[in-house]
Amino acid sequence: MLRVMLLGQLVEGRIRMGAAVPAREAQEQAVRVARVEGRADLLTAAYTTWTEPTPWRVRPYAASDPEAVEELGRLLGTRG
Repeated sequence: MLRVMLLGQLVEGRIRMGAAVPAREAQEQAVRVARVEGRADLLTAAYTTWTEPTPWRVRPYAASDPEAVEELGRLLGTRG
């Protein structure tokens, strides 16, 4: 839990610095840690670390992450 929280703080700091790519990498790392732990609360925390509005694109145009879409659907209670 502590690792996901610390990675969340790292995401926030990097976003505020304008370092979108490193922020995305830290968020992806938090998601990986949460997946290994198998805990929905940590997965929710990892996915919601990016709280700052950002006017720049942080993923390639039209890119999708099917695994994330599936996980978020389950967390929201709309799938699986």
